[in-house]
Amino acid sequence: MFRPVVCVIIAAGFSVSLAAQQPDIPPQAQTPADNAGIPTTLMRPMERANYINIFGFANGITDSVDAGPAFTGANTGTAFEGGGGITANHDFRTGTFSLGYTGDYRTQANPQFPKGTQQTVNVLFRKLLTRRWTLSVQENAGIYPLGNPFLQPGVTTQSGGIQTTSFATQTKFSGSTVSVAYQKSRRLSYEFTGTLTVLRYNSPFSYGNQSIGGSGSVLYRLNRSTTVSGTYQYSSFLYENNAGTASSNTGYLSLSQTLARHWTLGISGGATHTNASGTAEVPVGVQIGSVVIPVLVLQHYSQATNLPYAQGSVSYNLRRTVWSVSGGESVVPGNGFFLASRSIGVSGVFSYNWRRSNISAGGFYSRLTSIAYASSNKVNTADFQISYATNLTRYLGTNVRYEHVDYGNIGIYSARSDNRVTFGLYLSSKSIPLAIF
Repeated sequence: MFRPVVCVIIAAGFSVSLAAQQPDIPPQAQTPADNAGIPTTLMRPMERANYINIFGFANGITDSVDAGPAFTGANTGTAFEGGGGITANHDFRTGTFSLGYTGDYRTQANPQFPKGTQQTVNVLFRKLLTRRWTLSVQENAGIYPLGNPFLQPGVTTQSGGIQTTSFATQTKFSGSTVSVAYQKSRRLSYEFTGTLTVLRYNSPFSYGNQSIGGSGSVLYRLNRSTTVSGTYQYSSFLYENNAGTASSNTGYLSLSQTLARHWTLGISGGATHTNASGTAEVPVGVQIGSVVIPVLVLQHYSQATNLPYAQGSVSYNLRRTVWSVSGGESVVPGNGFFLASRSIGVSGVFSYNWRRSNISAGGFYSRLTSIAYASSNKVNTADFQISYATNLTRYLGTNVRYEHVDYGNIGIYSARSDNRVTFGLYLSSKSIPLAIF
C-alpha cells in the first residue's frame, strides 16, 4: 500500500538545511527521518549547488502479478511508458530554491498495472528573511496510477508519506508545508510549522482524507554538529463521505548529529495520543458454498489510543556515493481501506556513480494497523528494487530496473505479489546517468 517515488538527493536531500552555508540560521526541528517524505522523482548523482536538468525517457515494461481471486488472479503482460521532466536547484546568498517535475503516460500491462498518467511535482523555497527569521515553503503533489513504481521513505515520516491502495486505479496527493524559524541566539532557536495534505482515491472501497497539522519546536545547538530539540505536534484527519474524523497529539524529543561532514544521524522519541470516531462502510466476507463474496456493512467506531512515537535515521553523502536508512513508528491518516492507523516501517536507499554509470538500490517494509476500528486489522507491504543506468553518448543513455513488491492480506482480501522489469532509453540535457525509479 505504501509506495512513493525517490531521488538520489533522496527525499531528505531536497530539504537541505541552510545551516551548512549560513552558521547563524537555526537548525531544523525535524530529524532526517521526518524530512524523508518528499516524493521526488528521479534518481541522479549529486550535483553542484546550481544546476538545471531537462530529461525525457521511453521504456518498455514487463509486469507479472499474482493477485489472487479478489484481484483478478495471476496476470502477465507488457506495456510502454514515455515521459520527461525537469530537476533544478539554485542556492543564493540567503536561501535556496529546488524544483522537480516528472510526467509520463503508460499503456496497460494487466488489470493490476492499468494505463494511466503519472505526474509528480516538488517545490522547496527557503529564505533567510533577517538575521533571526527563516521562512520555508514546500509543496509536493502528484497523480499516481495503480502499480506506479514507488520507493517508500515516507513510512517513517510525521505525515506518513503517500498512501496508495490496491483498490484504487489512481491516487491523487497534495501536501503543503510552511515553517518559520526564529533564532534567539547562536544556540537557541524556535520553529513553527503548519501542514495541509489532501489524499484522494478513485475507488468506492477507499476513503480519501484531508489533514491539517501544526507543530512547535524548541531547539538548542550543543555545538556545530549536535542539536537537541523538543516538539509538540497536533494533527487532525477528516475523511470523505462523512466516514469520520481522527486527531493526534504528539510530543517528542530529538537529537541530530553530523559526523565528519559526510554522516548525518537523527533520532526522535516520544508519545502520541489519538482519538478516532465515525461511521464507515467496511468490506466483510460472506461465504456461499466455496465462494467468499465481499459485502459492505456500516461500522461505527470510537477509539482512544496511546502509542509510542519513534524515528531514527542515518545517512552518508559523498560525491559518488549516497545511502540512507531510516525507520520508525507514527500515526498516519491510513490508506483509504484502513482509516487512522499506526505505521511501523523501515526503508533504505543506496546509489553509487562511476564514470558514465549509476547503480541504485532501495527497499522498504511497512506495517499498518488500524486504530480506528475495534478489530486488529493489519497489512504488511515490502518492496525491493535495483536499477542500472549508463550514458551511451553525452546526452543519450539506457537504463534497466527490476522491482519486487509483496502486498499482505487486506481484510478479507488475499495477498498479492508483483514482479516488474523496466528497460529503455533516456535523453538528458546534462551528461549524467539517470536511473528512473
